[in-house]
Amino acid sequence: MQESVLLLSKRMEQTAEFQATNYTQMGDYRLGRHLGAGSYASVKQAVHRASGLQTAIKIYDKMKAMGEMHRRNIKREIALLRKLKHPTLIQLHDVIESGTSLYLVMELAQGRNLSQYLFKRPIP
Repeated sequence: MQESVLLLSKRMEQTAEFQATNYTQMGDYRLGRHLGAGSYASVKQAVHRASGLQTAIKIYDKMKAMGEMHRRNIKREIALLRKLKHPTLIQLHDVIESGTSLYLVMELAQGRNLSQYLFKRPIP
């Protein structure tokens, strides 16, 4: 009896912790903190629920990228990411489409972003 009360208490703590972090689910991924944004997409940190793999998910809003040029550029980005395989390049893991969004599941890069790197390095 006491063991089941402890298990229930632990589950309630985990649920409260999960709700407090304000995660959202997207397919097999749990979306976390916001990493950045551009004109047509935002990037969130995510974790694959089954494997625990840390990823970055670029989320395109289909309503913002309605023009033919934007759609063509997104298709080109996906095609290039699928072809390019190199240890120094971010890898594309998956592409998921919903009615309103397009999700590019990518390798999560650790460390500084390009702008942080450029502003913190010494000027020659």
